[in-house]
Amino acid sequence: IYVQRYSDILTEEFGKLSPCAFNAENKFFIDNNFRVYKCELAINKPEISVGIIDDNSEFIPNSKFYEQITHSPLNFSKCRNCKLLPLCAGGCSARAYINSNSKDGNLCRTYCMCTETSLNIYLKNYVKRLLNK
Repeated sequence: IYVQRYSDILTEEFGKLSPCAFNAENKFFIDNNFRVYKCELAINKPEISVGIIDDNSEFIPNSKFYEQITHSPLNFSKCRNCKLLPLCAGGCSARAYINSNSKDGNLCRTYCMCTETSLNIYLKNYVKRLLNK
């Protein structure tokens, strides 16, 4: 999101879609065994790995890669009907996986991270930061 103030353009991260590596096409995390992950919370959980870096320094994706990059909160009716969707984007998929103690490697779950009250507090603090710049 770009905010214009006094003719300066300030970039401001807002909502989950901006900072979350899971939702970014070009962000990855690599562990000591050259396994590749889409989220820092998934590191050292091989069942969530999206592929490996081979001996030729090539990325070799697995089926989890395609499952994870096509993840969308619009796949969940709970999310489609939620007015907080633009901020939360379906919540943290990795956190949902970890909290469910699942071992299937599927990150296509929801994990609600915010409420209307927390959103109001977040927005008020966001505006305060913008006004103090």
